[in-house]
Amino acid sequence: KVVGVGMLIQRFPDTGQVVVMKLIEGGPAHADGRVLAGDLLLRVDGAETRLLTSSDILRRISGAEGTRVELTLKRGEPRCVGGRRETYCVSLRRSGGRDIPRRDRAEAELVGGRT
Repeated sequence: KVVGVGMLIQRFPDTGQVVVMKLIEGGPAHADGRVLAGDLLLRVDGAETRLLTSSDILRRISGAEGTRVELTLKRGEPRCVGGRRETYCVSLRRSGGRDIPRRDRAEAELVGGRT
């Protein structure tokens, strides 16, 4: 079974940036607590998202239940003096979404993402 980490992402064609639009309540990213909506997704398992298609990004985030994926993100809002943005890495265990509310699972399927 192929599953993900419970976040909806969007690539903005004008900038090429990939942004976390929403965390699915009960999903691994939400439960971890470090990823926030608005964060920029820079890398998935070391691969730069700016060099990948949207489909490739989703394939890399998705995987077998219980396996891990490492994401490198940049906080969307400056968190320190001088406007520098904090870059951070998280390792999340992919989950099938048993604890994800039905409405969020349906939304993820609508936008072509996977919980």
